[in-house]
Amino acid sequence: MSGEAYDMAMDKFLTALENGDAATARSVFSPEALAADPQLDETLEELIALYSGPLEINERFGVGIDDAEMSYGKYRVVQDTTRFLRAGGTAYWCDFVMTPADDWNSDAVGVTCVRFYTMDAFCSLQAELWEREEDDDLGLSLYTGPEVDGEIRIVEMKPLIWNETATLDTGEVVAFLEGGDVAYDDFVARFGPPAAIWHGWIAYYALPSGESQPRYLKLAINEATHKIEVASMEDDLEWIETIWSVSGDDER
Repeated sequence: MSGEAYDMAMDKFLTALENGDAATARSVFSPEALAADPQLDETLEELIALYSGPLEINERFGVGIDDAEMSYGKYRVVQDTTRFLRAGGTAYWCDFVMTPADDWNSDAVGVTCVRFYTMDAFCSLQAELWEREEDDDLGLSLYTGPEVDGEIRIVEMKPLIWNETATLDTGEVVAFLEGGDVAYDDFVARFGPPAAIWHGWIAYYALPSGESQPRYLKLAINEATHKIEVASMEDDLEWIETIWSVSGDDER
């Protein structure tokens, strides 16, 4: 199914937040979600007070889910992504779940779940400093904490707890890796500890800026062997290029 209805619902919701229009933001939710979340109106007012526009970036951060079911001519589909948002110069992350069609349950049609995170909340969640409680995937949730102790940098739309380290020379990194079969511990012994770690097996270092924009080195480490498999250059929003890989490929 096309994502047009999904995109329109998200645009309507975010525009309503920017305009302080709680009624319009509320209208995108399914009847089932509204009935299941008695605190939705209160949470919506808190979100409107927090969110600042205008919207500058709305990109998919997580893998989208298009869960479709068809049986005896009846059809149901659920669309779900985590979005990276930048609005008014502030970064947010948002789980946005919608059921565009459900021939078994008309009350389920509409936006079923929105989980909205501030940068501190999403960063600390990814760093496993807190764990989100299980919910029934219905209604609106707003997460604003806990605050992260230290600097947060966004790399490839990921919020990372950043420790200031030396800026690496790209040529020296490539020359070191070209020896092949490189253990991550050997890399750390040569260049020092990373500035940030993502879920245990992705390491990040600072690289010289390019076109006045920060650049970062991303090392993908094999969890079983502890060896580096791919080294790539990133900026705050996206992958730029692979600078080395164990397979010799030039793709990520």
